[in-house]
Amino acid sequence: MLVAALAVVTSGCVSMQSMPTASIDPIALPGALVQRTSFEGPGAAPAAGPDAQVRGGGKSSDASGGGDDKPMRVRGEPGTEQQQRTRKALFWAGIAFTVIGGATLLATGIGGRVTQGQLTKGYDDETLTHDEEKTLRNRGETFNALAGAGGGVMIVGAGVAAITFGIDYTRCGSIAKRKRKDCK
Repeated sequence: MLVAALAVVTSGCVSMQSMPTASIDPIALPGALVQRTSFEGPGAAPAAGPDAQVRGGGKSSDASGGGDDKPMRVRGEPGTEQQQRTRKALFWAGIAFTVIGGATLLATGIGGRVTQGQLTKGYDDETLTHDEEKTLRNRGETFNALAGAGGGVMIVGAGVAAITFGIDYTRCGSIAKRKRKDCK
């Protein structure tokens, strides 16, 4: 099958020049954006005139740059009161987990370094017994496990806080109102 198709293409029976070309009418496409936007380049003329409303707020501008550059205010739907309370609770829980995880990571890192110093000093002085060595090694392994858990909690908390803030920011919610000036 592939050999036959290759033979037809190479023999010249079918050429791309003899194929009819079709132009796509943007109005005929369902859901197509017919109005021009400023992202189409400097030579793109607006389809509905220079005062046509475009995505992203503001007005479209023609090639001469005579459009209005002032963005329109965003009319975001912040959601119901219950959704806003849930987002606020998730945001502050994320912040709390970030702080708790960071503090745990820092404390166990310091504790591990102290334990490592005690172990090194015991080896250098040759005063370390087998029981003390076993105790210090177990303590070090515990600090390593707690540091990993603290780091994980910190990363998850930061992720939850960032995602929740991003969602609230895009919906013009109560957490991000002071950061975003274009919300109503």
